[in-house]
Amino acid sequence: MNALKMAMNILIDIRPLMDKRYSGVAEYTFELLKALLIIDQKNHYWLLYNSYHNVSDRLPTFDYPNVTIVRTKYPNKFFNYVLLKCFHRPLFDKLVGQPIDIFFMPHLNFARWSPSIPSIITVHDISFVYFPQFFNWRKNVWHWLLSVKKLLKRSTLVVTLSENTQRDVRQYTKLDAERTRTIYSGISDSFQIINKNDIRLGEVKQKYQLPDVFMLFLGTIEPRKNIEGLIKAFEIVKSKQCPDLKLVIAGGRGWKADPVYEAANKSSFVKDIIFLDYVEAGDKVYLYNLATLFVYPSFYEGFGFPPLEAMASGTPTIVSATSSLPEVVGDGAIMIDPYNPDALAMAISEVCNDESLRSLLSEKGKQQATKFNWRKTAEQYLELFSLISKK
Repeated sequence: MNALKMAMNILIDIRPLMDKRYSGVAEYTFELLKALLIIDQKNHYWLLYNSYHNVSDRLPTFDYPNVTIVRTKYPNKFFNYVLLKCFHRPLFDKLVGQPIDIFFMPHLNFARWSPSIPSIITVHDISFVYFPQFFNWRKNVWHWLLSVKKLLKRSTLVVTLSENTQRDVRQYTKLDAERTRTIYSGISDSFQIINKNDIRLGEVKQKYQLPDVFMLFLGTIEPRKNIEGLIKAFEIVKSKQCPDLKLVIAGGRGWKADPVYEAANKSSFVKDIIFLDYVEAGDKVYLYNLATLFVYPSFYEGFGFPPLEAMASGTPTIVSATSSLPEVVGDGAIMIDPYNPDALAMAISEVCNDESLRSLLSEKGKQQATKFNWRKTAEQYLELFSLISKK
């Protein structure tokens, strides 16, 4: 960043942090903000959110002299669908009371800002374009009302978390290459190999009643994650190659989740399929370390946090050879066709029964995961802020 430039007033939409339970976009927003505020004490950050009710207890503490929290107090539906969608007000930069040099949205949402303000929007994925059948009707209507193409075309720059997503966005919006950038996400340093004597390993195992040998899936339970395909592959492996293996599915319930639970209940191995629901953030690294292998057969990902977290934790990992996942995991994981349960079952069997392969995947996965860290991500955003700032 050019040291001669004056300090900037940077407005950031932190509405993703209003979620009660953080996953995906909320975790990304929190970790990116934390990294930005650690490395940048020069610029002033205005963090904007809207909530009719007092949800200050959900907000992380950003106790820095260069941070100001800005809150509007409208009911969310009125704020989004009436004020922003219909009346194109309020302009977010006008809510601050200071001249704003950059407006940054870390996720797609209803928003309005002055056309003269340089802006950046981060797109995590556009699965709603390619796989609308994976979303319930409310979410599809929400995306339609959001007018994603128009929103992105109003932005000065669009950031994606992978080159694959950037190609998807450019194909969808017809934006010029100069208006798009890829900035890879980081992953938390907390994901690492845990010493086998760490008392917390036993505590987490007891807390979730985990078996000795299991393959793990961690993510929101929704159609895009292909958990039904995972259950089919598990049935094949369980009946033929790995009789002691169990399947642990961790994650909150998403839209259209019922078929997943129905598939598990109909399985002849239903007693060996364990649902954990939402897992506390501090428990994840122990869950990864306890797992024999991690499997993530998603149909489409804009980036894919869980595989990298598992790899950083030394867990042998299997992922889909689709969308951004090959780009992210490199040679640190086995890749399979998510539409072929037999191929997935074969990969699971190989990892489950070959200790040397597990060791190789563990080492390669750790090496690949070191390429992704939040400081690097934050530094690249700061470079973009400086590039397009009015100052």
